[in-house]
Amino acid sequence: MTTWTNDEDLLLVKLYNEEKLDLLKICSLLKKKCKEVIQRLIDLKIVEHKKDVRGYSNNNFLTEEKNISVNNNSAIITSNNEKEIFTKKLRDNANIILDNVENIYNIYNDIKSLLDKFSTK
Repeated sequence: MTTWTNDEDLLLVKLYNEEKLDLLKICSLLKKKCKEVIQRLIDLKIVEHKKDVRGYSNNNFLTEEKNISVNNNSAIITSNNEKEIFTKKLRDNANIILDNVENIYNIYNDIKSLLDKFSTK
């Protein structure tokens, strides 16, 4: 069971009632599991049933709920679209790293050649 602070309750009410955010956005912002947010909305009498929670009945909800991971200070929502974006960024970053490693290796070989040249004189 998760303990909720007064500040978290106030923020939850604001995000849900005033900003009209859906469940997944709120979970991400509050770094809480969906079932915790749903239960808190029920406990605070903001909704009566979990099916009443905005975003719960979304066709993608059950799939996306399984893909939410909370890691200490951050929550990552990985819907299929976000997975594709993340994968592309990951590949791009991996290619940049590989290019940098290749450049470093080439610089290393250049320095080694120069050192070999000067050490034989």
